[in-house]
Amino acid sequence: MNKSMLIGAGFAAAVGLQFAGGVVGDSLSEGNDSDNFVIDMQYASDATEEQRQGAKNALKNFIDSCPHVDGVFKSRITEPEVRLIDSMHYREDRYGWTWEVHLQFVVDNDGRTASGHTLDYYIWTDGWVVQKAQGAEFCGKQPEHMKETYVGFDKS
Repeated sequence: MNKSMLIGAGFAAAVGLQFAGGVVGDSLSEGNDSDNFVIDMQYASDATEEQRQGAKNALKNFIDSCPHVDGVFKSRITEPEVRLIDSMHYREDRYGWTWEVHLQFVVDNDGRTASGHTLDYYIWTDGWVVQKAQGAEFCGKQPEHMKETYVGFDKS
């Protein structure tokens, strides 16, 4: 598979388009048209069904904790990609994550919050991490100074 096909598959998965004979990945929730992100599972062949379901729940919890992504800033997001991937080693050590959902998108260069930035969020069942201050601000959160920002999910 060439690079342009991989990019196309990632974009197709993120927006839920048909690609090469089927949908790449699993939908966030079956039959709910308000959910705009689809997780590309092609890099998670070793993930159990429980871990795949955990990824879907984690993404839903992220959308709940960062409502701007699917709300007021939704129209500012381009090139979305959502993948279930092996966790980075330091996040596995720090947070205990063996898998993580990587959500990446570009924010329109319009002079507002996070303008022109590519934002990368790393999400699992207990919370999410972003390494740019603009990513935290995009979600209405206070960024950590000179380090990644971790936001835990409300357990209520």
